[in-house]
Parts: sequence; structure tokens; C-alpha cells
Amino acid sequence: TVGCSKCHIPSMTGDLGEVPLYSDLLLHEIMDSPRIGIVDGAAGIHEFRTAPLWGISQTAPYLHDGSADTLDEAIRGHQGEAHDVIDAYEALSASDRAALIAFLETL
Repeated sequence: TVGCSKCHIPSMTGDLGEVPLYSDLLLHEIMDSPRIGIVDGAAGIHEFRTAPLWGISQTAPYLHDGSADTLDEAIRGHQGEAHDVIDAYEALSASDRAALIAFLETL
């Protein structure tokens, strides 16, 4: 309900069926100045390919530059296209935010 699934789609159809990827594998503008990435192929300095979330609990630190030590920091670190999603996440109760983090840790 927060909106993460706009980019982190729960599953995609592959040649062998559904893949629980939690990504759309597309480029999205999720960084604002002054934080920038690097131009990489079709990706501009504020764009990143949606990272798959499966196994996310095992891949800290998070974000392209490793600036987020926790999943909460990673969620809050999204910018650009994700502003509304961050606002919705921050509007959740502490227990609902904890439940969302707990869910992510199961992927």
C-alpha cells in the first residue's frame, strides 16, 4: 500500500514461469542533487535500474553508494520518482514500518 511495488514489482514472467524478483528492471530517477551517480550506458547521473529485492537482507550496505546501513535508511534514501512513496512510508505507524522491514528481510 505504500507504493514500493510501482517499481519493485513482486514477480515477473520469465521463460520458465513467475520469478519473485521484486523489480521491474527499468531505469528510474531516484536521486536528487547533490547526490548523483555516474552515467552508465542509458542511465543518467540520477537514474538507477530497479534493484531486485530478493535476498535484500543479505546485501547491506544499501543504495548505489552504500550510504544506507539499514533497510529503513535505504527506503528513506530514495528520492526523485519515489517522493510520494517515501511520504507514505513515513506516514506509517512505527509498527507498520517494522512489519514492512520484517517482510523485506524474508525475501
